[in-house]
Amino acid sequence: MAAAPGKSCGACTMCCSALEIAHFSKPAGPLCANCRLGGGCTIYAERPAVCRDFECEWLTSRDLLKIAQLYLDGGEWEGKLIVSEAWVHTSTRPHARIDEATEYGYLWWLKSFKSGEKSYPAFFMSGNGGNKVVAIPALDMTIVITSTNYNARGMHEQTEKILTDYVLATVE
Repeated sequence: MAAAPGKSCGACTMCCSALEIAHFSKPAGPLCANCRLGGGCTIYAERPAVCRDFECEWLTSRDLLKIAQLYLDGGEWEGKLIVSEAWVHTSTRPHARIDEATEYGYLWWLKSFKSGEKSYPAFFMSGNGGNKVVAIPALDMTIVITSTNYNARGMHEQTEKILTDYVLATVE
């Protein structure tokens, strides 16, 4: 399968965690021992076939909303189980404390977002530039905020302000 135009292996590391890699006795979920966060695969030229065959996606905001909704729905999409409910539960639960307000599951950050007097526990993806894919179970709400503030100071704070001051402020 040919790579998408302009696509190259980079820092996302999705393939380093999503794949089961029998060659390394690595289950799906945890990061591969050959993964360098922010830098990708350290054995890229010699990676196993399962890694070579993996074709990551360039996802649109709509695609990202669907992923968040899939997780809100316990791994089901249009009545079909896509991701096991056990994995959804495990991956959206805390496995590491980052700071007083933030924890990390498997591929999901965990935090409550406050708007006005209300606080909304959420799980979310967060990317360079301040991009966010947020799922708020109590509201059955998914939110995608895209931004191009790559490597900029305050990029995540800016999108969190959009989320709390503008999006969540509209929730009754």
